[in-house]
Amino acid sequence: MADFGQFRGFSDKLFEGQLPKELGVIGRQRAAQDPDYKQVLEYAISQGYTLPSFEQQLLQEQLIVDLKDAGVWSKLDTFSVFATDGDINFALIDWVRLTDYTAINSPTFTTNKGFNSDGTSSYIETNYNLLIDSVNYQQNDAGVFTFLTEYSSSANRGLYTALNTTNYLSTRNDVNRFWTNGGSYLTLQFFSNSNEQIFFSNRVSSTEINGRVTSFAAESTNEGSLSTNATAMIDDDLALLLRRQSSLYYLNSECIMGMFALGSQLNTSEMEDVENIWYNNYFLNL
Repeated sequence: MADFGQFRGFSDKLFEGQLPKELGVIGRQRAAQDPDYKQVLEYAISQGYTLPSFEQQLLQEQLIVDLKDAGVWSKLDTFSVFATDGDINFALIDWVRLTDYTAINSPTFTTNKGFNSDGTSSYIETNYNLLIDSVNYQQNDAGVFTFLTEYSSSANRGLYTALNTTNYLSTRNDVNRFWTNGGSYLTLQFFSNSNEQIFFSNRVSSTEINGRVTSFAAESTNEGSLSTNATAMIDDDLALLLRRQSSLYYLNSECIMGMFALGSQLNTSEMEDVENIWYNNYFLNL
């Protein structure tokens, strides 16, 4: 009679979505129907990254489908989901460009939550140059949104940044400062020490920017706009968990970033759709 001892534990690993590495497979790719998510999984496998669980792959594919239905996916130049149970390498994949972000000085990765800086030196390099790599992101039509799984107020800290003050979002004392392709910033009151917040910053024309912050924990939204002339696109990569200016201001180590996206501007309806798609359909189901 055949000895099946070599397969003991195989079914358990299969159920968990991970095949034995001795079979030469890093993770089990489900039969994704959406072509863009299928490419994300195939890219991860080609790089030897550990895939998310089978159940989470279902959520992630639906995330893309929902963003497409809302008209948002086609507006994105870069999109990364840090809140995942795949490994740290999978968390750094840019789902749009099928390239990788780079973790600098070992930011901490927490499964299903995302990345946080040590507050002094660690950050994430997107490897997305605002001038060279821009497709949807343009001088007079630009949008950025990001989700903080955990958030702690801190003075003069950056969520994301380019080389100078025309493209970044930072916390400073008790307000958020939004800069998008312009020399002036929009100030919005933030939700102090309130976890699970999503931030939107848009350049809607050559003369106007707007911003929006929703705290899911506080069940409240702050939004506003500012008249400010657009400036030229910047030849610099965008970095996360950091503000680059005359000095470097790293995001508070207690803040965890769960997602980042950049592309063309989003209108109010699209921002509301993203909030529902990301938080209710995806994040709450992790």
